[in-house]
Amino acid sequence: MAFPTSGAISFSTFNIELGRLSTAAISLNDSTVRRVLLKSSGAISFQDAYGKAYYWREVATKGFWAGGQTNVFDANTMSLAVDKIDFSTETRSSAAQISVARSAPAAFSTYEKGFIIGGYLNTSVGGFATAVADRITYSTESWSAVSSANYPYKRAQGGFFSNGVTKGFSAGGCSDNTSTTVTTTTKTDYTTETTSNATSNVLTNIRRGSSGHSNAEKGFICGGRGSSGASEIYTNTTERFTHSTEVFANVSGANLAGNNAQPGSLGMNTAGYTCGGYTNTTASWLSRIDKITYSTETRATISATLPIANQGPAGNGNNTKGFLGGGLNASIQIQTRVDRLTYATDTIAGSVTTLASARVGAESA
Repeated sequence: MAFPTSGAISFSTFNIELGRLSTAAISLNDSTVRRVLLKSSGAISFQDAYGKAYYWREVATKGFWAGGQTNVFDANTMSLAVDKIDFSTETRSSAAQISVARSAPAAFSTYEKGFIIGGYLNTSVGGFATAVADRITYSTESWSAVSSANYPYKRAQGGFFSNGVTKGFSAGGCSDNTSTTVTTTTKTDYTTETTSNATSNVLTNIRRGSSGHSNAEKGFICGGRGSSGASEIYTNTTERFTHSTEVFANVSGANLAGNNAQPGSLGMNTAGYTCGGYTNTTASWLSRIDKITYSTETRATISATLPIANQGPAGNGNNTKGFLGGGLNASIQIQTRVDRLTYATDTIAGSVTTLASARVGAESA
């Protein structure tokens, strides 16, 4: 998905590239257009778009950490809470709540709006998981339940990623009112706000609690765990999803350094990160950070580590830095901490801000 390198470009072309309706009102002076074309001020023309591509994190200014569980020993402590983090000032403020208390939903975004879908429910309301979708509109910072975007079935703990323009995807997870781990993938269309099964585009491995990250061309699902009879199988394998064909393929060169489930995920336009998590190999929490370079589809473990071994932090950020909020440490203590990863240097700064309350299994849109 990119602007052509020559020839005619119309406002319709811009709208399609930005994930808007082709007939939407737009001008070259639109702030998003200027950011995409790297023209913050001065003269601007259609020719400035030649060869450029829109990547939604270039224009991201804030993220919303939603839901989560406040007590891992109590299945009735799923949260409605939402914290907003300003990426520039690295400050937190409280935001409007989501419609259903939940943990481990899927979360993905375009530059105008984000979605939280599915997740584990409080047991007091009945059932195991939910299919409900909430949409946040960034301009108003308001949440709305969007029934057309609900999962086709109840689901939690899927890996998720987005092309940032037109669609978001959730792959694997726990299905319906059971703990069955699945390979199925759902697709959420940002324009129509509908979610459907992508029946031909399934994972090659059953998994839940995996890491997911992407750019505008491809996404990656990394690690996780799945049930096989009475056994719980952890994995380090990585699958690549090509957005243009919507097909998964195993990519062994991008496999994680070891088995890993419930890590945090971060991504920018050239690389994605799997941060922390839990491994059954040594029955321990992880502080390791694995980086996948998208152009070469190879994994390297960076020298920086999380300040604490942390399972289940929620990640979000822009194209220069990412933030990991909440989680669960090895002493089974739920966290409020928010750590920052600076992409240019692959360095970590601990506790740059904190969530209003300790939560694990929140997600961020």
